[in-house]
Amino acid sequence: MSKIQSIAYNVIVQNFYSSDEVEVTGLCNGFTARNIGDTTAFINGVRLLPSLVAGQTGEVMQIGGNLGELYKGRIQLSFLGAGVAPNIEITQKFYINDPR
Repeated sequence: MSKIQSIAYNVIVQNFYSSDEVEVTGLCNGFTARNIGDTTAFINGVRLLPSLVAGQTGEVMQIGGNLGELYKGRIQLSFLGAGVAPNIEITQKFYINDPR
């Protein structure tokens, strides 16, 4: 019987209220972007619409990595539209130690 390999990880959650380039955490395995504001947002050029119902989450984008993979891309966000409360929540999953 083979042993199951486990790798320790953690997450960091940040909110952004204006267009920005998000610093990718070292040893990042993947990220999730949730539009929780009232403004259309773009993450790396992908449109995320806001919710039509106040207090609800809008569209979500996820870039997940397989075991041991590291995300070396960028997270560029921008807002478009007439909303008064832009808000994107970025959750990055990262390894505690280098899995390689």
